[in-house]
Amino acid sequence: AGTALEIVDIDGNVSISAATAYIDFGAGTWAVGGTWTNASTDAAWDAGTGSILFDAAAGGTMTFAGVNLAEAEFDDVTFTSMGGTPQTFTMATRGLRLGGTLTISDSVSTTTLDTSVSNLAITAGPVTIGAGGIVTANGSTITISGNFNFSAGTFTFGTSTVVFAANGTLTTPGIVNTIYFFN
Repeated sequence: AGTALEIVDIDGNVSISAATAYIDFGAGTWAVGGTWTNASTDAAWDAGTGSILFDAAAGGTMTFAGVNLAEAEFDDVTFTSMGGTPQTFTMATRGLRLGGTLTISDSVSTTTLDTSVSNLAITAGPVTIGAGGIVTANGSTITISGNFNFSAGTFTFGTSTVVFAANGTLTTPGIVNTIYFFN
């Protein structure tokens, strides 16, 4: 597993229900056309340097491993929708941890990543909320290690806290007299 030539395309939901199960993503490219549920706590889990695309036509509930894993769950992650209508990916139970870039966008309608009323955390490298992309942060802590660009998308900050853990560039829509953050 985990070679540069690997392309994994799953047209449905992924459920990793055993704590001892793990994935070595390597440098592969994954596409998941459904929801994600991960109960792994295995130290062999390896986010690698590849990417994962969540492109469900119907959005859905995303249960990430969060702090159950010793490292980030993924490297680069993209949320978009192939549905042509507004879709929401709602986080449940645990936060999202990735080592690379988080991108939320939609070229046809809108795709929302919602941290839920549970205020689940997001920890990422650079974050881009592109055209058609929405992040609903609620009361979550969003930790960003790199650039944060939401000039073309929507960042609904709620009562969230945004932590800039590394140097980077902040790119906002640039609307005068607009508050973009709660904390």
